[in-house]
Amino acid sequence: MRVTNFYEEYGKQWTEPLREAHEAACSETKLKDWIEIIPNHFDIHHFVDFGCGNGAFLNLFAQHHHIEGVGIDISKSMIESAKSKYPDYTFIMGDISILNKKKIQSDIIFFNDVLEHVSDILFHLENAGKAAPYIGIRIPVEKTWFIAIMNKFKLKKPISQLYHSDGHLYEFSRKDKKSY
Repeated sequence: MRVTNFYEEYGKQWTEPLREAHEAACSETKLKDWIEIIPNHFDIHHFVDFGCGNGAFLNLFAQHHHIEGVGIDISKSMIESAKSKYPDYTFIMGDISILNKKKIQSDIIFFNDVLEHVSDILFHLENAGKAAPYIGIRIPVEKTWFIAIMNKFKLKKPISQLYHSDGHLYEFSRKDKKSY
């Protein structure tokens, strides 16, 4: 399958030292964002990081809240990397259906920069909603105007389904972004 091959290659790239440092910095930003957004009275004992990559965010969030987390990713290389870096946590290779197959229940499921990669967003959110009462969604906002123009006029080679960037099937605009 083309998508799985893409994420295997992508996963291997993210195990390189410079990319790992970038992921660590991004995960710290994600943690700070979630600390600001999640109410203090929200009682979290267990969470799922769907599309966990190398496990950096899962590790930071679990340590900050002193709770258990499970990481799920479709990339074997990312799961292997996460398991080797953070052996105290559970990492599972699989897609969204793994929640039901393994009967995983959680207080919150995070989709950190993941929904732009899935072919059926509603399907993923419905499955997550069956496994957790809360879903945390973080999405990247549109590219710069220059990239948007290149995409619109097909001035760069199509790589993914909507040819916005490698692996991105969707691209969200500022008007799509809302806080609840």
